[in-house]
Amino acid sequence: MRQPLTLAEILAVLDAPESVTDLRRYFHGSGDAAFTGGQFDVLGGGGSRPEVAHTITAEDIIAVELLSVTIGPWQRLDLLQGQLGHDVSAALASIPVRVELGEDAALEHIVGGGSADAAWRLFELERGSRPAVTRR
Repeated sequence: MRQPLTLAEILAVLDAPESVTDLRRYFHGSGDAAFTGGQFDVLGGGGSRPEVAHTITAEDIIAVELLSVTIGPWQRLDLLQGQLGHDVSAALASIPVRVELGEDAALEHIVGGGSADAAWRLFELERGSRPAVTRR
């Protein structure tokens, strides 16, 4: 498993002269320059809409998969209609929807022990823990 980037590595990437161009291409690219992950936060109108905020939806699952995260069939069902979905939603409910990821106010939710970190850890504990079984 790949280790997370250190702060120094993150700052080096952000300070690189090509970073702004790369980010624009990632989020606003088209044709061969388009990246599916650049659409994860706006898919279906975005997950912060009042009618779906703090609720795991099928669009959320597709959005996560746009980031090349694989979710098994049992985990999809558990996220949509099981305890995992309730637990992840509860963790996410404490994150204000108006806080942008790049803002200083987001840091407390992202760092180890923060709400977003807790939601991710719940998800990671369950991801891949049950094999896909087809029943007839």
